[in-house]
Amino acid sequence: MLRRFFNSWPQILRHGIAGQTVFLGLMVFFIPAHRLVGQVYTERIICIADRPFYLTGENIRFAVFVVGQSSEKKPDFSNVSKIAYIELMDSTGVAVMQTSLLLDEGEGNGELLLPHRLTSGNYYLRAYTRWMRNFGTDAYAQAPLTVVNPFRNLGLQRNLNGQKSIMTSKGPDFFQVQEDMITGLHDSYERRAAVEVQLRSGVGNSDGSRWIISVSRYEPFFNQLAMPLGVGSTNVIDTQTFIPDYLPEMQGMLVTARARYAETGSSADPALFYLSAPGKTPLFFTGQSNRHGYVHFETNHIYGQRQWILQAITDEAMKLEPIQLFCQLKSSFKSTPFLIDSTWSDLILEFSRNMQVKNAYAAHSRINKAQEFYDSIPFYGTPDHRYILDEYTRFPVMEEVLREYVPSVIVRKRRDEFYFRLTDYVDKGFFKESPLMMVDGVPVGSANQIMDINPLRIRRIDVVNRRYFLGNADFSGILSLWSYEGDLAGVKLDANVLQIDVPGNQPSPLYHWPDYTMPAENSVPDLRNTLYWDCGEWKNETETLHFFTGDQKGMYKLSVWHVMSNGSVKYMEDFFVVR
Repeated sequence: MLRRFFNSWPQILRHGIAGQTVFLGLMVFFIPAHRLVGQVYTERIICIADRPFYLTGENIRFAVFVVGQSSEKKPDFSNVSKIAYIELMDSTGVAVMQTSLLLDEGEGNGELLLPHRLTSGNYYLRAYTRWMRNFGTDAYAQAPLTVVNPFRNLGLQRNLNGQKSIMTSKGPDFFQVQEDMITGLHDSYERRAAVEVQLRSGVGNSDGSRWIISVSRYEPFFNQLAMPLGVGSTNVIDTQTFIPDYLPEMQGMLVTARARYAETGSSADPALFYLSAPGKTPLFFTGQSNRHGYVHFETNHIYGQRQWILQAITDEAMKLEPIQLFCQLKSSFKSTPFLIDSTWSDLILEFSRNMQVKNAYAAHSRINKAQEFYDSIPFYGTPDHRYILDEYTRFPVMEEVLREYVPSVIVRKRRDEFYFRLTDYVDKGFFKESPLMMVDGVPVGSANQIMDINPLRIRRIDVVNRRYFLGNADFSGILSLWSYEGDLAGVKLDANVLQIDVPGNQPSPLYHWPDYTMPAENSVPDLRNTLYWDCGEWKNETETLHFFTGDQKGMYKLSVWHVMSNGSVKYMEDFFVVR
């Protein structure tokens, strides 16, 4: 069983640093993987949204927590799954929006901007990890919510029979109401007033539990709406016969593809594959297919929608098929019919006005952390030689550039085919094989493709003059060209290439909420429907919360979720009025 589990991973992970060959091997994840398969391992995922009711044009803010447990340890926030997948599902179980989050100690938070193409109706957020896909959709978290599109005719009528308008929440089996969690909240506040409350965990300051806080508009009809919280869990019963179809993402997102021979349709023999993303922050990964033709690329910290290039390193004609990152199965979760009546009309109009004013004036802004993780340094680090071509006389032919300015690259030609050999700075000779050749971080298959490039489109040339190991690949040095525009300098890729869109992870947002002690914050209207949203860790038994009210009068609800390391959730809410 373990043999089959590990055969899906690369046999060895190797990386070259400073001219030395460094072997990192399977010991990087051997112990956790042994716990996953050899013993009982379960995951519980918790998904919480900031409020139950939204308009198109607003953001759904949500937090996700993953709690893991093996038979030998008590439950705790998971260090196994590093990616959580979140989907907005309509009432028929079809995903209308999808995103993924990088988990830090089992926690992630993000948001979805509701597009105006959505119809009014009952929806739910579905959250899961790749490991949870082995146990069916009933293991996923499903948090219900209502979306109204104010820019489409709603056909409002009176709801004379008093039917509820949305799914009711689950029973109290996964959360408890804690009565004394919030103290210091007044019954009413003036507009743009400072609010300070104390939040009490009730478990001391050593539990490592997390809190989620939401402050949003509240109207009486909201008591019909379900609590925007969903919990799902896995359960492995017979560990002796259980063999996973989906590997856990223990380092980063696993991008999977299947290779077949184009002529016969049969699974390709084990071969080397490259996955790369061109651009100013290029990414490059290697993988080897198994006997079933599947190849897994274990990526790390990829953010945002990017176009990726999947290449088969073989002369055989291949058909490459990417495997969907998101689950394609519908959940058994069912929503009730969407009912809306004319008593909502004034409220919807008010919420819509508030949303449009907020979007126009940006009463609060979002600051993404994505740039912190992007590294403009290529995967091979600092090369042995870097040639900035603008520092030299520009030649019109690439052959002249390489022969005249790049002495560590030996240019040879056999009949009509060019080939390169790099000097080996470690063994003080020449490599007998061709180097890895790249343009803008994308491998190219032949030296002739390099020679056909107009050198006036190339900004710099990097050369690594030593043997380099990456994943399953062993390179006799690296010759890397970088264009001015990051557009591959016009290189046309080989036939065994597939261009795919990988959504990447959503950067965790940082929010700046208005602070009316600062004069600069007073110059724009503040009609936010959500006054505050944040997630954090309980560091003390009592934490102090600060926020400001806005310009919109009415009732507001302060909701606090206390997620403990064993996967249980405590909840408390309180209300106040802005005059």
